Amino acid sequence: LYSQPRLLFSVPPGAFSPPPKVTSALVDFRMNARFPAWSPKENEEFLEFVKRCFAQKRKNLLNNLSKVWTRAEVERKFETLGWSPKLRAEQMSLEQLAALFARFR
Repeated sequence: LYSQPRLLFSVPPGAFSPPPKVTSALVDFRMNARFPAWSPKENEEFLEFVKRCFAQKRKNLLNNLSKVWTRAEVERKFETLGWSPKLRAEQMSLEQLAALFARFR
């Protein structure tokens, strides 16, 4: 969510002592500038919100969130954003998840 990973290079097992049975890698993580600047508490709340959104991936987002808020409340939030009630969490961008989170805070 917070960064874009990029594989820099692999590190062979012989580079370690004792050598592991796997090949390691060095990964660069570039922070997403587009992510909102929230407090640590808000970041934690957002991650919990995202977990709720993906709780049952075969269900639509409306059903997943209706376990925490009333169905009518969730439907109203979707209507204000112009979103379909059949939307699934995996169809959403990071920005959309953040926008929905902001509506429920």
